[in-house]
Amino acid sequence: MAENQTPIPVKQWLSVVLIGAFNPRIFHPIWFKREELISEEEKAASLHEAKETGPLVTPDMSRCEIGDEITLECLTDRLSINAATTLGEERLRRLAAGILGKLPHTPITAVGINHSQVFDARDELEWHQIGDFLVPKEQLWNKVMEGRPGMSVVRVEYYRPGPPAVRVWATIEPVRKHRGAFQVAIHTNWHTDIPEDPTGDTHQAELAADFLANQWETAIEFGRRVATELFKEVRKSH
Repeated sequence: MAENQTPIPVKQWLSVVLIGAFNPRIFHPIWFKREELISEEEKAASLHEAKETGPLVTPDMSRCEIGDEITLECLTDRLSINAATTLGEERLRRLAAGILGKLPHTPITAVGINHSQVFDARDELEWHQIGDFLVPKEQLWNKVMEGRPGMSVVRVEYYRPGPPAVRVWATIEPVRKHRGAFQVAIHTNWHTDIPEDPTGDTHQAELAADFLANQWETAIEFGRRVATELFKEVRKSH
């Protein structure tokens, strides 16, 4: 009997992406410490001369590291906060919410919660079975392509009216890292657009913070569900 248990990801990372209007010059470890968003230890680590890449700040872009897990990059229209592993999940969420709280009048037009997972297939056969399950070859591709056509990337989206209204993307692709490694990556993006003119005294940044607080667990769990269902169906059918 095929094993239906979802494999444990060999790698995971998370990010929060805010679309809006930003001033990249303020996003520096000294500012984060002054606003009590990071600790003195995190500031010192970010500025340590031994770091290969220290903070970079220009009028159009800034980039810095916060601790061992978090990296931040800001353009004038986009702020991306990334956790290198899910160990930094709670720190990522608190930092994103803290930034929004310190900049309540910053225009924010969209928010995305992104989750990526990489899994080892049991072997090359299962790796191909995943591609054949998602993109069957018999009806078309074997007729128009020579050899063995392979899945490159599959992206599916759906719209959930809400509230809040959420657009969701799930992307699955093989990972061609090196010979003998058969891996598949699953990326999910949980996205909402922020109203241009919020009702009452609510600011866009507040709506963005509410989205992170209320949708975080659902967004992360969605990625896990995609992985669970994919491996369950592939292993059930073979």
